[in-house]
Amino acid sequence: MLSPAVVRRLAKRLDSRLRTEHGDDVAGRFIALKQLWLHDEVMRLVAFSPRLAGPAAELAEEPDPAKPLEAVQAARGGTRPLR
Repeated sequence: MLSPAVVRRLAKRLDSRLRTEHGDDVAGRFIALKQLWLHDEVMRLVAFSPRLAGPAAELAEEPDPAKPLEAVQAARGGTRPLR
């Protein structure tokens, strides 16, 4: 679904965000930013990309893959583009 190069770049971005949030001393620690897609435009675009949202909707038996996006937009106060 995503090329290895894209996955590597996303992993670097995530690592950078985690280090910004928690510092560089993270060896052996489990660290997470909950729902990163709510705070990072790139991760949001990936999460709602047709390559991922479509299969995820099928797995969740959701007939409309845009439905989660509409919920996020409503929570943000409108249908402002995510770009």
